[in-house]
Amino acid sequence: MPHVIATTNSWTTSATLDLEYDRTIWGAWSTASTWGTRSTSSTDTVVVQLSNAISARDAVIWTSWNTALIHATNHVVRHFQQPITPEQRAADREAYVRAEGERAKAREKAEILLREHLLPKQKEELSLHGHFHVEIIARSGERRRYRIERGRSRNIKQVTADGRIIKTLCAHPVMDVPDADTMLAQKLYLEAEEDEFLRIANHS
Repeated sequence: MPHVIATTNSWTTSATLDLEYDRTIWGAWSTASTWGTRSTSSTDTVVVQLSNAISARDAVIWTSWNTALIHATNHVVRHFQQPITPEQRAADREAYVRAEGERAKAREKAEILLREHLLPKQKEELSLHGHFHVEIIARSGERRRYRIERGRSRNIKQVTADGRIIKTLCAHPVMDVPDADTMLAQKLYLEAEEDEFLRIANHS
């Protein structure tokens, strides 16, 4: 009978194994296995079925090897975790704080730039409600109203004069930029090329 192993998505360990032997086991194991997943409300379970090409002993070796991996979110990161020294931990923390500081500066600059391109009424809306409206007069003469909310995806609503949502639009910069930069890009694009914006945006 094939061996069946199930592992959940929540483990992490710093176990050290014989790397050369484990690579051999992994190579053989990976050619004689099938993967599937079973999802519940709280976890994903990776179900691994080993063919008879893998011995029961090797299945045990694989299970041990499996515990030397780090699991990040729902993706398996296949590498061996080395013991973290206090110096490494401090350096990682310093790098994290430095990166967060840079992101905070970018968000602050983006917010200033966005407000520099807003009308007084739009600035007031943004401060009070976290969104602002853009009025567009189409080439046909039709007047359309868009509400640009804070965020990156699905944050544009075409609305009626009384605020009823007609549709949701999604189009944003490819790069992961601060929300204020995304909102400004969306505003300028709508004002300059509404037809093209509507053509490339997802509608729902």
